[in-house]
Amino acid sequence: MNSRLHNGSADGPGPAKRIAIIGGGITGLSAAYHLLKGNRQLDVTIYETGSRVGGVIQTEQQDGVLLEYAADNFLTSPPDAVNLCRELRMDDQLLVTREQPNGALVVRRQQLFPIPAGFAVMAPGQWWPFLCSPILSPWGKIRAACEYFVRQDRSLADESLQTFVVRRFGQQMYERLVQPLVSSIYTADPTRLSVAATMARFKEMEQRHGSLLRAMFSQNDTQTQTKKERSGGARYAMFNTLKRGMGSLIDRLVSALPERAIRLEAPIRRLLLSEDGVWKLQVGGYAAEWVTADAVIVATPASVTANLMENLAPDVATCYRQTSYASCAIIHLVYKRSQIGHPLNAMGLVVPLCEKKRVLSCSFTSEKYPGRTPEGTVLLRAFVGGACQSHLLNRDDAELIRMVTEDLNPWLRITGEPMTAHVMRRPNAMPQYNVGHLTRVAKIEQNLERFPSLVLAGSSLYGAGIPACIRSGQHAAEKTIA
Repeated sequence: MNSRLHNGSADGPGPAKRIAIIGGGITGLSAAYHLLKGNRQLDVTIYETGSRVGGVIQTEQQDGVLLEYAADNFLTSPPDAVNLCRELRMDDQLLVTREQPNGALVVRRQQLFPIPAGFAVMAPGQWWPFLCSPILSPWGKIRAACEYFVRQDRSLADESLQTFVVRRFGQQMYERLVQPLVSSIYTADPTRLSVAATMARFKEMEQRHGSLLRAMFSQNDTQTQTKKERSGGARYAMFNTLKRGMGSLIDRLVSALPERAIRLEAPIRRLLLSEDGVWKLQVGGYAAEWVTADAVIVATPASVTANLMENLAPDVATCYRQTSYASCAIIHLVYKRSQIGHPLNAMGLVVPLCEKKRVLSCSFTSEKYPGRTPEGTVLLRAFVGGACQSHLLNRDDAELIRMVTEDLNPWLRITGEPMTAHVMRRPNAMPQYNVGHLTRVAKIEQNLERFPSLVLAGSSLYGAGIPACIRSGQHAAEKTIA
């Protein structure tokens, strides 16, 4: 991989059409690949601030344990990530989740219970498993069932996910099921998270059917679901990963690009548009150089994009500065299988905030995918922090490990200390699509209409998952070509 990366001066004169991509994360790499697979004559250069590409996606192997320091899988629908893997001839590397009797577990009063079968993040899809579950009290179940008769909101105004769920299903279902599931996906505060920007299909269900229950049961009447699709929480049949980890996707993308297409340790300090329509980019620090481009794709975090847009489009910069980010820590714990009394017959667990614990969620990584740890060992992947508990990240690594093991030990019946433990902190890693996000995105797009050769992309706009970032990069490439 390193033979294709370089530092130093820009390439010499090349083809007439020069495209600069600012940011070497999965979005920027996908944009470059999409541009060049259709026209190898384009002069495409990625400018990356850091010493490696891939953004937060990072995989390491330590003592036979595969450690993922960001997402460890991706959705198969939408199919953007799967399609890219197939284009890159990585079909033989794709892994599906192992079949398990339960999807995910939820903590209630220091005990673990399976999320009711058919429960799809924000609404039950089957009555009987929901009514039999001990997660909600009888009153909580009655209030949730009353959603069928709750009047729909026709205002179409953006509202927080918490407001939406409580309005339709009641406080208890929000606290015990929806909040922990949503927080495990977005590490977000659901009291601020926009339902329209994150869970739009449920808002559409309300508008079309008048009730989410009515919509869910209508779908069940017309669709045949597999056993995996009926499991609670996330539908794990819809997830893939790669045998060598998500970092192998980054390596394959880099190897698919031309030599010298990526410049590392090359931050873009200023972005200007000359009168003749040519873009000028200032690269580096004190001894800065200037390079030119016919078109620019910006695929950087919101704060970086805001700084680049400040002089070009102040209104765009303001919108970007209104995008907040959440931080988290990922703690990997390796145990002997004999140390864990729980059968681990699920993909992981989520923890409601009302339980007043430190762990947000925990993935049973070695149970989800083969080849993650040596035989006879278990890899647990716990998350701490997020928008609601960011103060926990002030603790040192040893304290984070202690807090996580204190929470997990009684739930999973763990004895003894972990064989190994690894902490990865991810500051400001997850953009928060809070109420008003879609309005800000629309304003950004409107203000950019006067710059047809400038495209903004990435997780701060259209979605934080790997498929969404890949799709954003591909759309940026298509807009640039157009």
